[in-house]
Amino acid sequence: MICYRHCTDFLEAIKNVEVVDNHALEKEDSFLMSLYVQTSKENILDYLIDNINPILSRKTFIDGHKLLLQGTSSSRYADQDYRTYDESFVGRKDANGDIIIDYFNLPCDDIEEAINKFLDFYNSDYLNEHVLLKGQILHGLLAALQLFGDGNTRYARIMQNIKLGQLTKSEMGIDLGLPAIYGTRSYFPHRGQYRKLISDLAVRGDDEAWNRWFEFNLNRTEDSLFFIDNKLDKYKSLVVHK
Repeated sequence: MICYRHCTDFLEAIKNVEVVDNHALEKEDSFLMSLYVQTSKENILDYLIDNINPILSRKTFIDGHKLLLQGTSSSRYADQDYRTYDESFVGRKDANGDIIIDYFNLPCDDIEEAINKFLDFYNSDYLNEHVLLKGQILHGLLAALQLFGDGNTRYARIMQNIKLGQLTKSEMGIDLGLPAIYGTRSYFPHRGQYRKLISDLAVRGDDEAWNRWFEFNLNRTEDSLFFIDNKLDKYKSLVVHK
């Protein structure tokens, strides 16, 4: 049996790895991000864990996004509360290098209202009994809305992690001190499908699009649980032999 301190050390380790993986999925340099995480005073997960008690305020939500982008190639957006321009779209390049536009982003005049509605849903008790699904809804909404100049999907994954940790405690009575499940690493082999499903939420937003989103993310959660369980077994063997 491993002691509480060792459990905390393990949760701290996977938390810091998640911060790096979260940026690496968006093509940030993982080596540089790892150095930044080690030298920065506070990372995004610590900030949100410390400041959502249990309400997510507008200030915490905005400041959290700014902190998320510090030290990244998108740090120029860290001074903005949210996106203030409309010449923005979500798209991709085809085999010939031509840009395909999937959808145009929410008009910036509507962003303040969207933030308020997002926070209302986050802070409500609605669907809290669905411990896995509520975080996935928040993830899908924030990724599809594109409220910020950059870092939207990064922030969306973080919000899913945080809400899952909160609901694990409030709805299931399991308090580990830190979130224990992170999904970013499991998205790497499925990046294209992940982006397509987010676009479908934005463009269609119907039951079929959401059902596909839930199925995809539940599979990624299962992948994450398998990965963490495997690593935890190895970690416990290291601790026992110390």
